[in-house]
Amino acid sequence: MEIRYSLNRIAVLLFFFCMNFSSAIGFSQLGMDSTSKQIQLGLIGVSVACLMVNCINFKKVKITSILLIIILLIIAILSFNFTSNLAVFRMVLFLIIAQGLSVQKILSYNNYTLLFFFCIIILSSVIGITDMNYYGDIHKLYSFGFQNPNTPPVIAFTLITGYNLLKNKKLKKKEIFVEMGISFFIYYFFQNRTALIVLLFYLIFLIIANCASKSIWFKWVMKPFQYLFFIGTVLTCYVAFYFNPIDPTWYDWNILLSGRLALWKNFLYTYGMSIFGASSTNTIEPLDNAYLYLLIFNGMLMLIFFNGIFLYLSRFAYKCKNWGLFLAVIAYELYCFSESAPLSFNLCSVLLVFSWLVMNTRESRRFHDT
Repeated sequence: MEIRYSLNRIAVLLFFFCMNFSSAIGFSQLGMDSTSKQIQLGLIGVSVACLMVNCINFKKVKITSILLIIILLIIAILSFNFTSNLAVFRMVLFLIIAQGLSVQKILSYNNYTLLFFFCIIILSSVIGITDMNYYGDIHKLYSFGFQNPNTPPVIAFTLITGYNLLKNKKLKKKEIFVEMGISFFIYYFFQNRTALIVLLFYLIFLIIANCASKSIWFKWVMKPFQYLFFIGTVLTCYVAFYFNPIDPTWYDWNILLSGRLALWKNFLYTYGMSIFGASSTNTIEPLDNAYLYLLIFNGMLMLIFFNGIFLYLSRFAYKCKNWGLFLAVIAYELYCFSESAPLSFNLCSVLLVFSWLVMNTRESRRFHDT
């Protein structure tokens, strides 16, 4: 039994290692040639093998979980046929690996391996293997070996939320203030206003929740935020459909948001929308909105599915009064307005919590409250 348990644990850790290694190559400047694509596919293949080893020790899987996996596998195959994108398939892998694991293990394995490769990419720029600087349209920004300077703040955000979810109610105020300092440090290097604003909002409300979590007014204030992902979807689609560059009001909002509104309109006009999504292989300019990215490149089905995920997570956290999880969900939903990367499974701590919730029975689910 001891040998089986050890093999299972090694397989799970290796799974997260390979999945984050694959993502790291894609994010870094090392992932800009055809060879890197083959390496990424090889790493995903190893991850599948690790998954099969872990499946040997499956004890009890819910019928609803099995049905969800089957449906997503069908969507993944159809989506790949139309888009050549493995995003849905990656989601299936992260869901299956969560079976039988505690939420602590899922979050810690992802955090440790993600942090490891985050540091490796930065080190590659320091020693000269990759470029440290990214030259934008206005001024030079630091990228530290990543293809886009917006990626490191997203990873830092993932690590912070993942750490806070691990600590949960044991999270101390001094740790939150340290994270605020890290937020300003991130802004200094990458000039990412969204990351700074979202992180400060998230961390300030964590402090407020720590003091007022038992108050009735706090619960009522938080109640509408259960539906924020749906609101974000509707708002983004409305803007993308009806943006008018000639209208003075639209023009002012577009300037305020660094031209994002015109970009959203252009992406929707260029790629359109379909059930299973469009190929993003030849897309050069990044689409800085996760809601629209889901609609265009993953399709209407996945946009509806993600609305269901975030509603499920929000209602679970709200009913359990787990304000740490609830605020993390809100923070990701806000981040989605100006970035697409936060909805990648390994870059979204709350999606990892979702995988744990849906893949384990009620009896085995124990979200630590102390």
